[in-house]
Amino acid sequence: MKGNTIVDKDKKALYWYMALFWICTLTALFSVDVTVWLMEVLPAYIGFLVIFILLDRGVRFSPLLNVIFSIQIVVLTIGGVFTYSKVPFFNPTDCMGMTFDWERNNYDKLGHFMQGITPYLATKELLIKRKFVKRGAMQVFLCISVSMAVSAMYELFEYGTTLVSSDFATDFVASQGDPFDTQKDMLFAFIGAIFAACFSVNYRYAEEKSAPI
Repeated sequence: MKGNTIVDKDKKALYWYMALFWICTLTALFSVDVTVWLMEVLPAYIGFLVIFILLDRGVRFSPLLNVIFSIQIVVLTIGGVFTYSKVPFFNPTDCMGMTFDWERNNYDKLGHFMQGITPYLATKELLIKRKFVKRGAMQVFLCISVSMAVSAMYELFEYGTTLVSSDFATDFVASQGDPFDTQKDMLFAFIGAIFAACFSVNYRYAEEKSAPI
């Protein structure tokens, strides 16, 4: 009976991510620029590939990680549909922009905040399940380091696009004329990682009997 419950949970996770995959793909039909959309959601597709491979191997993610993965995919997809500099509600003339007196669209900061949270929690779950590092300062340090490494690689990827096409990079990078956009993006990723560290400090993962990550 317990074995059937585990299988049912695995199937539910697979079906959920398959549904997200197709929803994400269909949003290309409503995107402002298909090329920019593809570049923005590319990390989501890389994530889908990794998730499907791990699920096929019998890996089961914690409920917390499933929620975070889903939120990350939604954030990336919205950014792809509208481009990060034009997402509604985050413009200076929209409700949030006027409330907080923004001079630019700050949706990308939400994206980079999530960019700190997701790698942190994924790394933490990996370290715990494989018993690489016990809970403590070293585990927190490694998880934050991975989050910052992911953020740095993404910023280098953005820089690469500016070398290929400056016109295309305007919508993709969405710096909106801010000379310190890269530093601020990494700062928000760092804040996201710190938030994840504080939020998940007492989170307990269930014992896994499926294939290890």
